Amino acid sequence: MADEVENSLEWLAARFPLSTVQAEKLEQFIDALLRWQSRINLISPDSVRSLWHRHIYDSLQLAQFIEKAPGICVDLGSGGGFPAIPLAILGAEWPGFAMHMVESNRKKAVFLAEMLRLSGAAGKVHNRRLEEFGADEISSAGREGVAYITARGFAALPKLLDFSAGLIGKQTQYLLLKGQDVEEELTAATKYWRMKIVKHPSISDPTGCVLQLTEISRA
Repeated sequence: MADEVENSLEWLAARFPLSTVQAEKLEQFIDALLRWQSRINLISPDSVRSLWHRHIYDSLQLAQFIEKAPGICVDLGSGGGFPAIPLAILGAEWPGFAMHMVESNRKKAVFLAEMLRLSGAAGKVHNRRLEEFGADEISSAGREGVAYITARGFAALPKLLDFSAGLIGKQTQYLLLKGQDVEEELTAATKYWRMKIVKHPSISDPTGCVLQLTEISRA
Protein backbone atom coordinates (compact mmCIF):
# COMPACT_ATOMS: atom_id res chain seq x y z
CA MET A 1 0.00 0.00 0.00
CA ALA A 2 2.81 2.42 0.87
CA ASP A 3 4.42 1.85 -2.53
CA GLU A 4 1.12 2.52 -4.29
CA VAL A 5 0.59 5.79 -2.40
CA GLU A 6 4.16 6.92 -3.08
CA ASN A 7 3.80 6.14 -6.77
CA SER A 8 1.13 8.73 -7.55
CA LEU A 9 0.66 12.29 -8.75
CA GLU A 10 -1.00 13.15 -5.44
CA TRP A 11 2.10 12.03 -3.54
CA LEU A 12 4.32 14.15 -5.82
CA ALA A 13 2.08 17.23 -5.68
CA ALA A 14 2.25 17.22 -1.88
CA ARG A 15 6.04 17.59 -2.12
CA PHE A 16 6.60 19.63 -5.25
CA PRO A 17 4.61 22.69 -6.41
CA LEU A 18 2.93 22.04 -9.75
CA SER A 19 0.49 24.06 -11.82
CA THR A 20 -2.63 22.31 -13.09
CA VAL A 21 -1.18 22.22 -16.61
CA GLN A 22 2.13 20.80 -15.40
CA ALA A 23 0.38 18.07 -13.42
CA GLU A 24 -1.77 17.11 -16.41
CA LYS A 25 1.24 16.96 -18.74
CA LEU A 26 3.23 14.83 -16.30
CA GLU A 27 0.33 12.37 -16.19
CA GLN A 28 0.17 12.34 -19.99
CA PHE A 29 3.91 11.73 -20.15
CA ILE A 30 3.66 8.78 -17.76
CA ASP A 31 0.76 7.31 -19.74
CA ALA A 32 2.72 7.62 -22.99
CA LEU A 33 5.88 6.19 -21.44
CA LEU A 34 4.01 3.11 -20.22
CA ARG A 35 2.51 2.57 -23.69
CA TRP A 36 5.91 2.85 -25.35
CA GLN A 37 7.52 0.70 -22.67
CA SER A 38 5.63 -2.30 -24.05
CA ARG A 39 7.48 -1.84 -27.37
CA ILE A 40 10.91 -0.52 -26.43
CA ASN A 41 12.81 -0.62 -23.16
CA LEU A 42 12.72 2.99 -21.92
CA ILE A 43 13.20 2.34 -18.20
CA SER A 44 14.04 -0.64 -16.03
CA PRO A 45 10.93 -2.84 -15.68
CA ASP A 46 11.62 -3.03 -11.95
CA SER A 47 11.19 0.74 -11.63
CA VAL A 48 7.73 0.99 -13.22
CA ARG A 49 6.03 0.62 -9.83
CA SER A 50 7.94 3.63 -8.47
CA LEU A 51 7.80 5.95 -11.48
CA TRP A 52 6.63 9.06 -9.66
CA HIS A 53 9.26 8.83 -6.93
CA ARG A 54 12.22 7.19 -8.63
CA HIS A 55 11.97 9.00 -11.96
CA ILE A 56 9.72 12.09 -11.84
CA TYR A 57 10.55 13.37 -8.33
CA ASP A 58 14.23 12.59 -8.87
CA SER A 59 14.23 14.59 -12.12
CA LEU A 60 12.31 17.59 -10.81
CA GLN A 61 14.84 18.34 -8.09
CA LEU A 62 16.99 19.96 -10.80
CA ALA A 63 14.32 22.58 -11.48
CA GLN A 64 15.36 24.71 -8.50
CA PHE A 65 18.71 25.43 -10.16
CA ILE A 66 17.34 26.23 -13.63
CA GLU A 67 14.17 28.24 -13.00
CA LYS A 68 16.16 31.07 -11.35
CA ALA A 69 17.92 31.82 -14.67
CA PRO A 70 16.33 29.85 -17.53
CA GLY A 71 18.41 29.24 -20.64
CA ILE A 72 19.42 26.50 -23.05
CA CYS A 73 19.63 23.10 -21.39
CA VAL A 74 21.22 20.08 -23.08
CA ASP A 75 20.40 16.64 -21.66
CA LEU A 76 22.91 13.93 -22.48
CA GLY A 77 21.88 10.37 -23.29
CA SER A 78 18.23 11.18 -22.67
CA GLY A 79 16.95 7.61 -23.04
CA GLY A 80 13.48 7.36 -21.49
CA GLY A 81 13.30 11.11 -20.93
CA PHE A 82 14.68 11.59 -17.42
CA PRO A 83 15.38 14.24 -16.31
CA ALA A 84 14.74 16.02 -19.63
CA ILE A 85 10.98 15.66 -20.13
CA PRO A 86 9.85 16.51 -16.58
CA LEU A 87 12.13 19.56 -16.74
CA ALA A 88 10.76 20.50 -20.16
CA ILE A 89 7.19 20.28 -18.83
CA LEU A 90 8.05 22.74 -16.07
CA GLY A 91 10.33 24.78 -18.33
CA ALA A 92 7.55 25.47 -20.82
CA GLU A 93 6.46 28.14 -18.32
CA TRP A 94 9.96 29.65 -17.92
CA PRO A 95 10.76 32.52 -20.35
CA GLY A 96 13.94 31.84 -22.32
CA PHE A 97 14.11 28.12 -21.54
CA ALA A 98 14.80 25.47 -24.21
CA MET A 99 15.47 21.75 -23.81
CA HIS A 100 17.78 19.94 -26.23
CA MET A 101 18.20 16.18 -25.92
CA VAL A 102 20.97 14.05 -27.38
CA GLU A 103 20.01 10.41 -27.92
CA SER A 104 21.70 7.96 -30.30
CA ASN A 105 18.90 5.35 -30.32
CA ARG A 106 16.48 6.20 -33.14
CA LYS A 107 13.35 4.72 -31.54
CA LYS A 108 14.01 6.48 -28.26
CA ALA A 109 14.65 9.73 -30.15
CA VAL A 110 11.22 9.43 -31.80
CA PHE A 111 9.62 8.94 -28.39
CA LEU A 112 11.50 11.92 -26.96
CA ALA A 113 10.44 14.16 -29.85
CA GLU A 114 6.79 13.30 -29.20
CA MET A 115 7.21 14.03 -25.50
CA LEU A 116 8.96 17.35 -26.19
CA ARG A 117 5.94 18.38 -28.28
CA LEU A 118 3.70 17.35 -25.40
CA SER A 119 5.70 19.49 -22.98
CA GLY A 120 5.20 22.65 -25.01
CA ALA A 121 8.81 23.70 -24.38
CA ALA A 122 11.16 25.02 -27.03
CA GLY A 123 14.04 22.77 -28.05
CA LYS A 124 14.92 19.78 -30.18
CA VAL A 125 15.86 16.11 -30.04
CA HIS A 126 19.20 15.37 -31.69
CA ASN A 127 19.43 11.75 -32.86
CA ARG A 128 23.21 11.73 -32.71
CA ARG A 129 26.08 10.16 -30.81
CA LEU A 130 27.23 12.64 -28.21
CA GLU A 131 30.83 12.67 -29.43
CA GLU A 132 29.50 13.93 -32.80
CA PHE A 133 27.39 16.70 -31.25
CA GLY A 134 28.46 20.29 -30.58
CA ALA A 135 27.12 23.70 -29.60
CA ASP A 136 27.14 24.77 -33.27
CA GLU A 137 24.06 22.56 -33.73
CA ILE A 138 22.17 24.88 -31.39
CA SER A 139 22.14 28.15 -33.29
CA SER A 140 21.50 30.37 -30.25
CA ALA A 141 24.34 28.80 -28.23
CA GLY A 142 27.32 29.34 -30.50
CA ARG A 143 30.66 30.07 -28.89
CA GLU A 144 29.07 31.05 -25.59
CA GLY A 145 28.20 27.44 -24.85
CA VAL A 146 24.95 26.36 -23.23
CA ALA A 147 23.52 27.39 -19.88
CA TYR A 148 22.94 23.92 -18.43
CA ILE A 149 24.04 20.37 -19.10
CA THR A 150 22.10 17.58 -17.40
CA ALA A 151 22.49 13.82 -17.29
CA ARG A 152 21.24 10.88 -15.26
CA GLY A 153 22.93 7.51 -15.32
CA PHE A 154 24.56 8.26 -18.67
CA ALA A 155 28.32 7.96 -18.14
CA ALA A 156 31.05 8.36 -15.55
CA LEU A 157 32.11 11.98 -15.08
CA PRO A 158 35.48 11.89 -16.94
CA LYS A 159 33.86 10.45 -20.07
CA LEU A 160 30.86 12.75 -19.79
CA LEU A 161 33.06 15.85 -19.62
CA ASP A 162 35.16 14.74 -22.57
CA PHE A 163 32.11 14.03 -24.73
CA SER A 164 30.40 17.34 -23.90
CA ALA A 165 33.47 19.63 -23.92
CA GLY A 166 32.23 21.42 -27.04
CA LEU A 167 29.14 22.63 -25.18
CA ILE A 168 30.99 24.35 -22.34
CA GLY A 169 31.02 28.13 -22.02
CA LYS A 170 32.02 30.48 -19.21
CA GLN A 171 28.57 30.34 -17.63
CA THR A 172 27.79 26.66 -18.22
CA GLN A 173 26.56 24.63 -15.27
CA TYR A 174 26.49 20.85 -15.10
CA LEU A 175 23.59 19.46 -13.06
CA LEU A 176 24.16 15.73 -12.77
CA LEU A 177 22.17 13.15 -10.84
CA LYS A 178 24.87 10.94 -9.35
CA GLY A 179 25.02 7.93 -7.06
CA GLN A 180 27.38 6.57 -4.46
CA ASP A 181 30.38 6.43 -6.84
CA VAL A 182 30.51 10.22 -7.17
CA GLU A 183 33.73 10.67 -5.16
CA GLU A 184 35.56 8.12 -7.29
CA GLU A 185 34.33 9.87 -10.44
CA LEU A 186 35.42 13.28 -9.15
CA THR A 187 38.88 11.99 -8.26
CA ALA A 188 39.31 10.70 -11.81
CA ALA A 189 37.86 13.82 -13.48
CA THR A 190 39.88 16.39 -11.54
CA LYS A 191 43.10 14.94 -12.91
CA TYR A 192 42.17 16.48 -16.26
CA TRP A 193 39.59 19.17 -15.45
CA ARG A 194 39.35 22.25 -13.23
CA MET A 195 35.92 23.03 -11.84
CA LYS A 196 33.99 24.41 -8.90
CA ILE A 197 32.20 21.49 -7.25
CA VAL A 198 29.07 21.54 -5.09
CA LYS A 199 27.29 18.37 -4.00
CA HIS A 200 23.65 18.79 -3.01
CA PRO A 201 21.99 15.87 -1.18
CA SER A 202 19.39 14.14 -3.34
CA ILE A 203 15.79 14.56 -2.18
CA SER A 204 14.84 11.21 -3.70
CA ASP A 205 17.80 8.93 -2.99
CA PRO A 206 19.67 8.89 0.34
CA THR A 207 22.78 7.53 -1.40
CA GLY A 208 22.70 10.05 -4.27
CA CYS A 209 23.38 13.71 -4.93
CA VAL A 210 22.95 16.52 -7.42
CA LEU A 211 26.46 17.28 -8.62
CA GLN A 212 26.69 20.95 -9.62
CA LEU A 213 29.78 21.93 -11.60
CA THR A 214 30.69 25.46 -12.67
CA GLU A 215 33.79 27.32 -13.92
CA ILE A 216 34.81 24.27 -15.94
CA SER A 217 38.03 24.14 -17.95
CA ARG A 218 40.68 21.62 -18.89
CA ALA A 219 43.56 21.32 -16.42
